Amino acid sequence: KQWYQRRVAITAGKIYKHAGNMVEAVHWVEEARTMDLADRYLNCKAAKYMLRAGMIDKAEEACALFTREGQPAVDNLNEMQCMWFLTESARTYFKNQDWANVLQKCHEVEKHFVDIVEDQFDFHPYSMRKMTLRAYIGLLRLEDSIRGHQFFNKAADYAIRTYLHLHDKPLADANGLGNGEADEMTEKEKKKLESKKKRAAKKKQQQKNEANVNNNAKDKNKQPDGEIVPPPIVGIELVKSDSPLDDAMKFLDPLRALSPRCPNTHKLAFQVFYRQGKLLLMIQSVKRALKTCARAPEIGLHMTQLAQYVKTTGPTSGIISEIVQTEMSELLPQNDIREWLNVRESLTGTNLKSFFMLRCAHAHLSPEASADQLQSVLDFPLEGATLEGAEYVLDHLNNGLLDPTPEDIASFSISCRAIFTLATAFRPPQTEETVPR
Repeated sequence: KQWYQRRVAITAGKIYKHAGNMVEAVHWVEEARTMDLADRYLNCKAAKYMLRAGMIDKAEEACALFTREGQPAVDNLNEMQCMWFLTESARTYFKNQDWANVLQKCHEVEKHFVDIVEDQFDFHPYSMRKMTLRAYIGLLRLEDSIRGHQFFNKAADYAIRTYLHLHDKPLADANGLGNGEADEMTEKEKKKLESKKKRAAKKKQQQKNEANVNNNAKDKNKQPDGEIVPPPIVGIELVKSDSPLDDAMKFLDPLRALSPRCPNTHKLAFQVFYRQGKLLLMIQSVKRALKTCARAPEIGLHMTQLAQYVKTTGPTSGIISEIVQTEMSELLPQNDIREWLNVRESLTGTNLKSFFMLRCAHAHLSPEASADQLQSVLDFPLEGATLEGAEYVLDHLNNGLLDPTPEDIASFSISCRAIFTLATAFRPPQTEETVPR
């Protein structure tokens, strides 16, 4: 009977998750977890749901039941290379625009992959001595492709997008705000920022205390050969990078080499190369994206940005100019980006995400028509739209695409709320619950 009750509670949690209400989903999964506190699966499931609902502290408390006593749960999970917890934490911090913690979690994941490779060093002489060449070749192939794992892909995605944000809006102060962002904040957002600053200061003081303890025990932290253990990764230092695009390349290069069939790889690559002004790599990214994910919504905007870049900034003579002309003639046979967008709209325009990105592409071509393109998005019929598509558009509107006003965003949220009644993403902040019932 108890097993049946747990399955019912988990199923109810999944239903609310797919309906967009993670707070209610946490309530049901937490109810299932409390029926059997010794069940590791339910504990991990509840912690994952809590992270997606933004309840990071509660997720750490849940995981603490199965971590080492006397040590913070996060530190122990990091020691055990629990990468699903790190990637889900990075996702939550990214949603909250806590860039320092996003980069810290992503770099911790990257460090785990480095450690996995380094841990195999003893196996190299062993394989040659024992002549276990078949297993040794398998190990070499694993090390060559290990960064193609989904955990690295997720961490690289959040890290690259964070570095792109830091490039577009450099930090103006230690609060992690870009230039001009503080002036645009409402009173409620400022109060939220103050609360966030207090938590960050408390955490920073805690890290400082831990650093003092580590310095006092420096001799104890030495390896047998005398090498000192590397210092912990500190997100506040990573977020102060002077060259965020170069840092993004450290995550992008393994993606391009080991995950060429992942649709997200080439979309991220184009955004980085577009900001670096590397025209040939931009063309390469668009061509690869068209082969792997031809119907991806962002391709329309990327193709428009590429065509405009070639028209305004591209080379006019030399071998590079000939290569660009040849490649662009393949991408745009009619040499008319507007015609290409119209053809694409006839194929994918009924999808909300594709329709929105096509409107952004037209606005990029004619900035004076941004208001009309925005209005067409607000008038889009949402009856056939998906929750994922509506949240996708809302996130991009909040990020400033099509230059919406707060009233425009509120209007779109109201329209979505009428269709997706359970989803919390479209509710006003003051009506959202922050803890489970």
